[in-house]
Amino acid sequence: MKEGAPRDQGRHYYRDRLRPQGQAIYDQMEKRFLGKDYYWEFQFPIEDHRTFVGDASGAYRALRDDHPEFFFLGNEYEMTRRGSQGGLRCQLLYAPVTIERINLQLRRKICQLVRGTAFLPLAEQERMVYERIAKSVVYDDQNDHQDHNVVGPILHKSGVCEGYNALLLLCFRRLRIPCIKTFGKMDAERETWHCWTKAWMGDREVHCDVTWDAPVRGRVMYQYFNLSEDEIRKDHVLARIDEEGKLCISPSLEIPADRNGSGFIPVPAGRVAPS
Repeated sequence: MKEGAPRDQGRHYYRDRLRPQGQAIYDQMEKRFLGKDYYWEFQFPIEDHRTFVGDASGAYRALRDDHPEFFFLGNEYEMTRRGSQGGLRCQLLYAPVTIERINLQLRRKICQLVRGTAFLPLAEQERMVYERIAKSVVYDDQNDHQDHNVVGPILHKSGVCEGYNALLLLCFRRLRIPCIKTFGKMDAERETWHCWTKAWMGDREVHCDVTWDAPVRGRVMYQYFNLSEDEIRKDHVLARIDEEGKLCISPSLEIPADRNGSGFIPVPAGRVAPS
């Protein structure tokens, strides 16, 4: 189903689909990380005990999916509940000094990928960035968290779909192209989950799967560039999102909470600590 372009180039797409309690938790975490405060523990009042667990876990997942620049957030997190006070402790993958060093390399990489596009039509800017990422990143799964965020592509020029997609999202947003991370499977029978980019080019809603457009003899074939929903559905099964921020294909088949793109890898995410 087609929808209008999201606000803020898609930086709050999954946030806006949470319940109010989840949005409040999301906003508190986002504000801290945007301010470069990397303390890993949060406290907040519980407004609705019935939905607290789903709202807190949904907020954390939404934050990671909306903000690929928060590459330092791991899959694991823990929630606490003491009376009317709730807490969330998240996994930080890097020390603050390392985060700032990676941020510097990330800014340089994005500038490199968008260089020379400023005076071109937006469609040509989009095509050039897509091609540059397809040519500069190699698919490689070393079973390391860097494969699943933007760090692998910028530091090692390798990664899995989450890494490719994170870099493409950040570059598209630099070009002011609204875009989001979207999820699904390559076909209905496989256990392997996948992610790619949905973007809005004017009034056109398009899908870009740069991971599956690896160059052939040095040439990008654009087989998965700016596809319509009908076209992407030929070999991609699209997931949907519920009000707790969970992704699912059907009510009985949910994407794992870690949302890893390289395979079905259960992660102990969202544990609720005893009061």
